[in-house]
Amino acid sequence: MCYIIEEVLEEVRSDKTVEFEAEGLARGFFAIYPFRKELEPLVREIIIISDPRIRRLEPPEAYAIAIGYKEGAVVLTEKKAHLLYKYVDKFKNVQIWGSYELLAHLAEKGLINLEEELSRYERLDTESLERDVRAREADWEEIEKLPPKLKAAVKLYIETGDIRLAQKLSGLPLEDFVQLLRRVRVPPFVTVIE
Repeated sequence: MCYIIEEVLEEVRSDKTVEFEAEGLARGFFAIYPFRKELEPLVREIIIISDPRIRRLEPPEAYAIAIGYKEGAVVLTEKKAHLLYKYVDKFKNVQIWGSYELLAHLAEKGLINLEEELSRYERLDTESLERDVRAREADWEEIEKLPPKLKAAVKLYIETGDIRLAQKLSGLPLEDFVQLLRRVRVPPFVTVIE
């Protein structure tokens, strides 16, 4: 079972991804994980962890980790959240996977040919995969219409994935910057699988 956070589902823009998720939901492979108020304290705790070895996690990623902690599910993210379970005892049992761990798991289950899949990813590292998704999904016409400061901030986020730096450059509060990203169809996303 693969949980998809509602916020992530709302950000999907490409027809191919919508079709993939719809089929997965229809066949029972995916389930929507609705927002659960009881997870808020844990999400806040994850966000405010102040260990210099761990970058500050954004709310959707922190929520995904809270789900992983509560449900015993694997968290799939391309961010550096894996440092959380490495350095914070409370989260040592949360499994956090990137694409390579997921590919290895799928190969172990006999669902893919690992050599073929790895050859497709050899040229792309994690950051470029994320950047490619952000750039592909973005509404470039709308981005070009933005005032220069906001346009530069959105382009910085697409290129680097650093939402805090881009948000600071924009001069907007974080929530408003995330809304701006949504308006121009740039997806900040995290997926959780079980």
